[in-house]
Amino acid sequence: MPNLEPTYLRYVYDGLNKGSLNAENAAALPQGFIGLYEQEFTQKTPAGERKKVLNQLALWALFKGAVSANMAAAVLELEEEQMKDLVDTYSSWFNSPESGKYQLYHERLRVYLLQKLKAEEVQALNEKLISFLEDAVKQAKGEEDEYYALAHLHQHMALESQLGNHYKRLHSYVNQESLWRRQIQLSKGYAWSQNSVQQGIKEGARRNHEMNTIRSTVNSVKLMTQEQNSAEDILNLLNEGDFQAALKRAETWEGERQFKLYLLFIHELTIGTSSEADFRKEACKAVIEVIDQTPEDHSVLDWCKFYPELAIYKYHEELLKMELDGMVIWKRGNYTLIDLIKRNEIDIKSLTILVDKIKRDHDKFIGFLEMSKKLINTDLNNPLFWISKIEINWMKSKAFLECSKILIKKSKKVESKKFLNESIKVASKIIINRKKSEAYISISKFLLDINEIKQSNHYLKKSILITSQIIKDEDKNFLLGHISVELMKRGKSKDSIKTINEINSDLEKSEVYVDVIRVLMEQKKKSEALKLTSEISNDNWYLSEAFIVIGQNLINSNEKEESSYYFKKSINSISEDSIYKDFLKSKLLRDISKEYLKYGMENEVIKLIPEITFKNIKSKTYFLLHKFLFESKRYKESNEMLKKSLEIATENEFLMLSEYFLDLENIKDFKMVLLKSLLTSTLKNDNYSVIRYLSLVPHPDIGSMFLWEKEKKHVIKNLLNHSISINSDVDDIWRKTTNLIEISRAFLAIGEKEEALRIAEDPNLGLSTFASTLLLLYVELCEDLIKIGKYQDSLDLVTKIISKRTRNFEKQKLNLIKSEACYMIGRDLLKKGNKKESKKNDKKIIKYCFKD
Repeated sequence: MPNLEPTYLRYVYDGLNKGSLNAENAAALPQGFIGLYEQEFTQKTPAGERKKVLNQLALWALFKGAVSANMAAAVLELEEEQMKDLVDTYSSWFNSPESGKYQLYHERLRVYLLQKLKAEEVQALNEKLISFLEDAVKQAKGEEDEYYALAHLHQHMALESQLGNHYKRLHSYVNQESLWRRQIQLSKGYAWSQNSVQQGIKEGARRNHEMNTIRSTVNSVKLMTQEQNSAEDILNLLNEGDFQAALKRAETWEGERQFKLYLLFIHELTIGTSSEADFRKEACKAVIEVIDQTPEDHSVLDWCKFYPELAIYKYHEELLKMELDGMVIWKRGNYTLIDLIKRNEIDIKSLTILVDKIKRDHDKFIGFLEMSKKLINTDLNNPLFWISKIEINWMKSKAFLECSKILIKKSKKVESKKFLNESIKVASKIIINRKKSEAYISISKFLLDINEIKQSNHYLKKSILITSQIIKDEDKNFLLGHISVELMKRGKSKDSIKTINEINSDLEKSEVYVDVIRVLMEQKKKSEALKLTSEISNDNWYLSEAFIVIGQNLINSNEKEESSYYFKKSINSISEDSIYKDFLKSKLLRDISKEYLKYGMENEVIKLIPEITFKNIKSKTYFLLHKFLFESKRYKESNEMLKKSLEIATENEFLMLSEYFLDLENIKDFKMVLLKSLLTSTLKNDNYSVIRYLSLVPHPDIGSMFLWEKEKKHVIKNLLNHSISINSDVDDIWRKTTNLIEISRAFLAIGEKEEALRIAEDPNLGLSTFASTLLLLYVELCEDLIKIGKYQDSLDLVTKIISKRTRNFEKQKLNLIKSEACYMIGRDLLKKGNKKESKKNDKKIIKYCFKD
């Protein structure tokens, strides 16, 4: 039983059903599946017809997929009716996966039919089929025969090559770019082209044909690169209504890139090109179903890192109108909605649902708090409702307190008191001591601000009591620091110092001293503040920070000369042993510069800038000076400072500058600086910085992510040129060369052949010294030059590099390229009527073809 063939069982099953087989005539069973096929073939085919019929059936055995009777008849130059009769006669041997098309139902049947022919007969039949399919490719009518040829011709050619025939034909066919374009056009994907090239790789490797295998491998990579950068092509499919093909193409993408593509689909279907299309709901539903299969784990995928929240919200609105579930998208991001809540045009009802679905407690708290703040002016019941939904008590107490602060600023004392009482009530229910003490400190601060001294001191005492019961040093030190500052604000200097001394970490103690010194300086108690500086350890940053605080307060009091003394003292206080001394010094100099500029002391800033050693900090300081000069209407000097800032800026500084220009509505400079930021961020593959860039694009251009995809080629070109400049600073010659090779290949991938050639030929870069590494690059450059009609350039380049080749197979390959270039030059000369020069060229072709 285990060895029974399924095909044989099918025959037995059919025979029992029809009654032709029973217990009395068991001898009628054929001997295995070969016997089954032989029996049926001899029964149905007259002896004189068997050769002809076998030839027709063998053609079906050669086919790699289902075809129509009409196409099969055309291959053998028969009438369609003849082929239909054959299919009807042997109907049990065929199945029909799609209407009007047939194929043999089992691989064993194919093997049986082909084995009945001689090898040369199978070859002749396969060649006949190849010839028919080649003609279909040439005619390119977009009919069944061309579709079949583009999908399967390489398999028929590979069969011949495996039999020792026409390998060159296979290699030439599968590596045609014009063929790929047609395959991609008709199949709306890259699978046909990739399968063809893979067949070339396998056959080249089997024959140990190194150069052909390399070429096919490079082409496979090229196709892969094209597919990975084909977002616009895929979006075009979607906008043409073929969303299933677009989704199929998207399957080859992975991770964030794939999810971003799905979001671009939604963009096009909701507010983009296809927002009015009759297929948009069906397409959106299909895309959402695919998105629903992606992971919800935010450690694996989080669209908030690479896509604007506002855009998702706009899509969500449109999906709701179509009665589709937009939450499928929201679930796959750690969204907070803070920026959305602050927008006036956002629908509150929609936000209500979204805020409720936020997963992380802290983000949900922020969402509820922001909603409360937004609604506090409409009806007090609204914020009360939202805050009541917060489940964690310390968060709830904080939310009530925040609303109380807003109301007091609006002079709504009664309402403010109501929310403050709720905050106090909830604070009493907090279980974690650190959070409870923090809540009472916050309440005490607010009460002090509104001059409720007695109540303020009451809740500060509560905090002190709770803090005394805390065992964990980290929590206790944190709270003692805050308590000591509050005590100093109330004039309780001794209690404050005593509390500081309870902190068992010198570093944390020093930090608190700085905060207390700030309070004393605000209270005009300079001598007490200076006395406390002696309590700060000399080997940490906080002593410098303390002198900065003193200097800031003195300059605020118009004591500029004395403030400069303490600013200098802050710099001199940085320990020479600190490994961070240069950074700390740069940071201090920038902070001092800020203070000087507040009081118009730009000359002091100009003196300080040369001492700043960290480039990004120096860039920011130049920018601060630019801004000051610009606001003072000293435009010429301002531009000089801006230029200096940009010369040394990093991507973060670019973003800061671009935000400033946007505020000034200086769109030209905004775009220029943003481009630099985007290029720098992209160079580092920093998606977060890219999304920050996109978030700056003024509303309502929420399609900026889509525009980024469409403009990617232009941006990448600028990026590559920028990266050449950056690469010049690389010291390691091997790393520098490898980078340049990658840049060259990237230029090729986006179709910028001349840029790639420029890098390869630049004598200052010295790429040709790494001859073996660059062979593939040069070969591709030369071939691409031929393809775009620059025959002489290709010939010149190949002549230039061939002298550096040592291995014979390399020289042979390059000589073949030379002969190809000469042939193309000769063809052009002939077209122009210059037969004499064309003949000279023919001799060169022969020379290069046979040159070792």
